[in-house]
Formats: sequence, C-alpha cells, structure tokens
Amino acid sequence: MQNSSWADAPSEAADLPGRSTFAQSLADRIDQTPHGHPSTVFGLVGAWGSGKTSVLGQLRRDLNDWTVLDFAPWAAPDTESIAAEFVRTLAQAFPPTPGSRWRRRAQGLATGAPALLSLVPYAGTAASGLARLGVDALLATPPWPEAFKKLSDSTSKLDKRVLIVVDDVDRLDSDELRSLLKVVRLLGRFTNVHYLLAYDQATVEGLLSRHGYDARRGSFMEKIVQYPLELPPLSEVSRRRLITDAVSELVDSQAETASREEAERGSELIDFLTRRLQTPRAIARYGEQLRTTLPLARRAELNLIDFAALTWLRIAEHDVWAALAASRVHVLGGAELWANGKDKSDPVELLRASLSEVDVTLSSHALKLLSLVFPRLDGRGSGQQRPHSASDPQYFQRYFLLDLPEDDVSDLMVELAINQILTGATGREADDLTVILDGTDSARASLAFEKVIRLRGNASPANRRMLDYVRSRLSAREADRRDLGSPVTYLERWMPRELLACLDAELATVDDAVEWFGLLETTRLAYMMKRNDRSRDAEIKAHFRGLAETVRDELAAHTPDDKTLVWRISFAEWALGGATLSGLMSASITSPDALLKLAVKFVSIREWVGFGTSYELDFNLTELELVVTAEKIAEFGTQLRAPASLSFELDDRATPEVSRQEAEEFAATRLVIRANELGNQA
Repeated sequence: MQNSSWADAPSEAADLPGRSTFAQSLADRIDQTPHGHPSTVFGLVGAWGSGKTSVLGQLRRDLNDWTVLDFAPWAAPDTESIAAEFVRTLAQAFPPTPGSRWRRRAQGLATGAPALLSLVPYAGTAASGLARLGVDALLATPPWPEAFKKLSDSTSKLDKRVLIVVDDVDRLDSDELRSLLKVVRLLGRFTNVHYLLAYDQATVEGLLSRHGYDARRGSFMEKIVQYPLELPPLSEVSRRRLITDAVSELVDSQAETASREEAERGSELIDFLTRRLQTPRAIARYGEQLRTTLPLARRAELNLIDFAALTWLRIAEHDVWAALAASRVHVLGGAELWANGKDKSDPVELLRASLSEVDVTLSSHALKLLSLVFPRLDGRGSGQQRPHSASDPQYFQRYFLLDLPEDDVSDLMVELAINQILTGATGREADDLTVILDGTDSARASLAFEKVIRLRGNASPANRRMLDYVRSRLSAREADRRDLGSPVTYLERWMPRELLACLDAELATVDDAVEWFGLLETTRLAYMMKRNDRSRDAEIKAHFRGLAETVRDELAAHTPDDKTLVWRISFAEWALGGATLSGLMSASITSPDALLKLAVKFVSIREWVGFGTSYELDFNLTELELVVTAEKIAEFGTQLRAPASLSFELDDRATPEVSRQEAEEFAATRLVIRANELGNQA
C-alpha cells in the first residue's frame, strides 16, 4: 500500500499499463495538424476517474512545437464569465508586442459576442451580463463576422500552433457545459488554435439532455468534437495488480497467522474488487480509505479481510453499510431469531426485508460482498468463528465504530497481560486486566474472563504464577453471587484448568488445593476438571484418589454434621467406585429413628438461576443407598410414619431455608415410598 497521501490528482501515465503508449499516439495525431489549419477539436473520452488527466500530463511532454494552454471553465464564477475566461486564456498564447493589434481585436470580438453568451470585455475585471456593457459599447462594436475574420487572420499569421486543453468537462453543470460548447463552436474557431476536451461521454450526454438534446445529443457533440478518441479501460490484470498493491499491507500483516481459509477469502475479495473497481481513481480512492483507517482497524483488533471488505461497502454502498448495524441479528443469527420463530427462515430474505424498512435496497454486489464476511448469508452457517471477525457478535460493532468501545476489552491487552503474569514481569496491561476482572462492571469482567479462558485454552504451559493469580481473583469475588452470567461462573471454569495443569506438572498438590479452597471446593474443582476434559477422567481420578480415600475413611468413622455429607459420598464414589462405599454407614442404622436422622442429612436445596432465583427441595436417594444397604431401608422405612401429602411446597421456594420439620417430613415420605418399592421387589 502506498504511503503517500492520495488526492484527486493525476498520477504519471507511465504508472498505468498502456496509458503512456496511448498518450504518445494521441500526441502523434495532434502533431499531424499542420500550421495554418483551421481550428480542430479533439476529444479525450473516458469514464470519471479513468486516468484522463494523467494522459493529458504525458501528452504535454510528447507534443512537438505546440503552445499548450489550460482552460478551466469550471473555475469561472458563473456561466456568463466563461467567455471572458476563455479570452484571457487565449491571450496567454499571444503576449503583447509593440504594434500588435491582436489583443485589441480580441477585446472587440468579446465585446461583440452574441447576447446568448453574455460576453464581457476582455480588459479589466470580468463582469457578467451584456447589459453591463452599455448601449454605446454595443453600437461601437463591429459586426460579428467582421470582428471574427480580423482576429482569425491575425492568428493565422502568427508562427505557432496553440492547443487549448479543457479537462474535467464533466464537472460542469448543464448551463456551464452549454456555454463552454458555444464558446468553442462560435468564438474559438481561429486558425492555428485547436482544442482538446477531456470528458465522460455518459455524463456530458446526461447534462445535455436537461436542455432538450435527448434525441440529438450525440450529433450535437459530433458538431463540436471532430476527433473523439476513447481512452481504453484498464485491463483486468492491471486492475488486479493495483488492487493487490492497495491491500498488500493487510495481506502481509496477516500472512504469518492466516489460515488457508483466510488466504482463500483474501483471494475472493481481490476477485470481487477487481470486478467492481474499474478505474484508477476508484482503486486509488479505495486504497486511500484502507491506508487512512488501517491504524484504527488495528487498534480495534479487526479481522483485516473483513475490514477491507466492509470498507468497500462503506464507500460504494453506503446506505447498506449504514443500515447493516441495525440488521445485525439477520447477518449474525442468534436467540432473537429463534424466539421469533425465524431461525429457519432464509437469512438473505430476512436481511432484504430489514433493509427495505429503511428504504434501502440490497444489490447483488452488496450481497456477494456480505456473503464473504457473514457465512450465514451464503448457507455456510456460523461454522468455526474466525479470529476477530465481523460475524462474531463481540466484534460486530467495532467494524462500524472503527474503534474499541469504552466498555469493550482489548484482545491485545489481554494477551500482553497474560504474558506478563506468566513471566512475572510488571506491566500496565496486567494491572489493567486485574482492574477489569475485579471491577464492579460484571458484564465487562465476564467478557474479559471469557477472552482469558479462550487464550489460555487448557492452561498450557502450566504456571504457578498464573494459578496464584486466579486464586487472587477468586478471593476478590468471594462475596459475589453465582447468578446467570456472573463473573464467578467464568472463574470457576478457569481455575480447574490452571489447577490441573499445575497438578500434572507437579507445581501444586491436592493438599495445597484443600488448604487454599477447602474440601468442598476442591472436590468441586475435581468434578469441573472432569467436565472440561472427559478423556482425562482416569488421570484426574489418580490425582484425587488419596483425598477420596481420606474422605471415605472419615465417613466410616463418623457422620459429619455439616451439609457436605452428600458431596463427600458423591466425590468418593466418583474417585474410588461405589463398591468401596457399600454399606459404609449401615452399622449405625438400628431403628427407624436412626434411619430418619441420617436421611434428613440427604435432604438438599437445589438452586435454579435464570431471570430470577428459585429453590427446590431434593432428596439424594442414590447417595443414601451407596452407604446404607437396601435391607436396612426396607426394614426400618416401612415403620416410619409419613403424611399422605406434604404440608409445604417443594418447588419455586423463595428462600434456600428449610426447617427441621420440613426436612423430616420430606425424608420420611421418600423413605416410605422407597421401602415399599423394595418390599414389592422382594
């Protein structure tokens, strides 16, 4: 990508393949015009931005023995001033000399021009309007044919050929264009004075049509321009080369990390741009937009292929680009479509309908481009998320802001912070990450935790500093509730990964974990390790077998009075197998009351978290039957007295509290039911 600033200015014709040769051919044709030849009008015809100005620059260097002047009619303050501006330009070719009558005759010609041209006197400030000349001046003006012949005779005697170049004719409005063409046709046809008009044919015809030239605009231009020469378009290879150069900085910056899919997407984008950007100016304009906004894209940590694609959309289809932000659900998918029953609908039609609500039409070109960015639109579904892509809901907004929102979290900052923590280095990024993770903005903290977990993966390499860092974050959020989306839930996903990696690397022990977190939390971490990677179940059990044996032995010695009984049994069963617990507590069951007293400890409260929190009573019969034999339950369970129906609700309880009476009533009911089932089985 070029580092020089781009402006709407010509480049060298030699920079564009074929342009230098064309400029030389045009110069050769103009050079064939002999001295003393009547005025000739050449035309350089090409689309806006096709490189006409560049060719004109090369042409000036290739012409032989010409006085070349630039006439800029669009610089005149109004249409009536165009003729005066023309005379000023023409006068530059005939500098004043003693005894020269040329300028005096030119002034007379300008003064006597038809009223339709509203010509002004050559000398002095350009004033508009024939009325300003005064009646006396008009009466003193010689007849038009006579004035024209005298001035034309003067120019034919001068030993020089003059070429007046009029660039950017298509910048004029319709009135200015008519004035220019009349000046060239009626006023400027002097011997040895020739013209080269550069214009876009379609634009000029459109301007002429506003004045009723629809049916004859082609023939009208033919009367003005005798030799229209069409500027050849850039070849596809040339356009591709220029576009590739424009996006080269993006491609180079991602080359080391780009996957094969990303490389293919980059090629698809260049194919698309080659078809859509037809002129040098369009390519330069697009390239400058990329160059100017690339630092912003990098700061916002965007996928650069998506950034380059959406840059074209912003320039070429701005209405679609502007409306796209409000249509994110249709390009990204998500729960909202599912909730509205539209998750199976055609995403393209949903997007068209969404854009039509704001009077925006989705063109086939825009759809092609969007399908490259958003896999959902071409039937590929979400698939594996590309890094920092526009199809990732976390990054979608950044492509429109071209910035990192204040409430967002920088991936680069997270990556640098992790490296600082792993190495023990001090750095602003690690401090910033800690502030976010421990902060009161739960949504931002959760986003930061998610990014850390994604970057750390399976906590490789194992690092004791990182483990201690996670422990500190747990301590900082010790009082937080475990609500839906709470940062604590992310911490509970992160800690098992770091702890297991350190256990594997012998950088920490299970005893360390019990000391740090307590028995209950350590067993919970063991379960989460298993859930994170079920393929390592045997290895994880091996780490915790010693702790499980200690728990089993403690259960055999005495029944704990706290609420961890069920959890301890479940943990020991997972690590050691159920057979090692069979009948472990049966010896203490000698009566119905003893059975009920133990069973009450198997009543637990289940918490349901959603848009609110509710509680439900549960009886852990599976765990009870691991440590008490079926014979004991059948023998004493049938002797218990249980109500026909409970006097309280089991579900949707407002608090996690349960009274002793409720627990006994609930446990007795479940034991009686189970004892009867066992009796029937016998």
